[in-house]
Amino acid sequence: AAVLVGATKAVKITWDPATDENAGEKDVERYVLWVRPTASALWGDPLVSIPSGLATYQFTDANVTPGTQYVYALAAEDCTPSLSTLAFSNNVTP
Repeated sequence: AAVLVGATKAVKITWDPATDENAGEKDVERYVLWVRPTASALWGDPLVSIPSGLATYQFTDANVTPGTQYVYALAAEDCTPSLSTLAFSNNVTP
């Protein structure tokens, strides 16, 4: 989920662990997050990579432009390293 944070015009992204992090194959090593303006078709380089094994997952993106609509994509990366199917946020306009 992506939500706006206060008057600072930051976007806070939170997510639950992937199924294979604590069950199944138990091979999730990190989560990779991308962001792009919804007007752009290109994702570019990942915004951040966060190691697995945390009690809660969140990232606050303070590098946003007020009035620009953004979408975030998240994937779990395993040890091979293969990425899961992307999960997309709702569109967010700070």
